[in-house]
Amino acid sequence: MQTFPTQQSSSTRCLSQFFAKILIRRRLIRLHKDLTRRSFLSTLVMPAVCLIVLGTLAVSARAQMVDNTQAINPINAGINKSLTQEIGTGRGNVNIPDSSLFIINRDA
Repeated sequence: MQTFPTQQSSSTRCLSQFFAKILIRRRLIRLHKDLTRRSFLSTLVMPAVCLIVLGTLAVSARAQMVDNTQAINPINAGINKSLTQEIGTGRGNVNIPDSSLFIINRDA
């Protein structure tokens, strides 16, 4: 036994096409809103986040230990020499005691 699909009337077909177009139009409008919302986020929020991250990195890059002769802290964290003691005699040469080159050659 063979069955044949029933045919729709022209008015039913016209209504189904009409509602299909409305649904497609609504989906396109929703898609457009989503895309504009994303473009808003990408044009305003993302550059702001990048600037904040770069600013934070720049601030943390300047951090260094302080010597305890300038700023004493309760846990004695930091360098226990003054700035002149840290610098010492400088680069110097092989014949000047306590200079950088003298210590490097002595330890080599």
